[in-house]
Amino acid sequence: MIALALAVSAVAADPVGWPSYRAGMGRAGYSNQALSFSATETWRRDMPAPSPAWTSPAQRSYWQQLEGILPRVTGDWANHPVADESLVWLGSSADDTVRCLDAQTGELLWSFAADGPVRYAPVLADGRLFFGSDDGSVYCVEAGTGRLVWRERLGPRDWRIPGNGRMISLWPVRTGLVVEAGVVYAAAGLYPSQGVHAVALDASDGSTVWQQKLNVSPQGYLLASQTMLFVPTGRGNPIGLDRKTGRLAKTFGGAGGTFAVLLEDELFA
Repeated sequence: MIALALAVSAVAADPVGWPSYRAGMGRAGYSNQALSFSATETWRRDMPAPSPAWTSPAQRSYWQQLEGILPRVTGDWANHPVADESLVWLGSSADDTVRCLDAQTGELLWSFAADGPVRYAPVLADGRLFFGSDDGSVYCVEAGTGRLVWRERLGPRDWRIPGNGRMISLWPVRTGLVVEAGVVYAAAGLYPSQGVHAVALDASDGSTVWQQKLNVSPQGYLLASQTMLFVPTGRGNPIGLDRKTGRLAKTFGGAGGTFAVLLEDELFA
């Protein structure tokens, strides 16, 4: 990995439990909580295999003058779970559902069907679960019951196009969300020529806090520091947005990809 940025603002506080992909909004992949038990398998549950949006890498990039490109858009190659002390949640790009399992037994407690693939892990915050879908919407459901609280379409219209053997929104949500301080951050769209934008939504009702057009293709798990929102862009390089306004604050070099980690004052991608 390559360190892309120095002296970015402090990472959001360490989480309790495992409420999002790689635990926190910096995607560091660790928790300060000590384990009081040995790590042994207690149950197993079969899930539908993921249906990735990009199943293989491009052979070359004429624009970047690269040959033999390694896979970089791999954020949805697995179903990533989130959990608290009693429940486990995970989405599915194969059957468009989010499932809730009992953490002790693996029993299915509820499932919620979106109108398109759910490619990225949901986020648990304040008793609610937040996630995006290829149908172009961000969803908020009750974590314990799966009851829909609100749904917000991010694209300007409910236009559908063929994608991965499905009918998906022209503005799919191909990012993992960030939920911090009562605000949900997401991005929608694939091609800037068709319209791509990042949004901040009020976590209580889905109303828009801000919306900004982007000139990149947002794909991957968003990351957040105290003041900035970092947007992976698939095969392109990540960008940094001001969390208060959504305005472009930083651009980066490097190889790009959907994977990034924010550790203290450095962004790795």
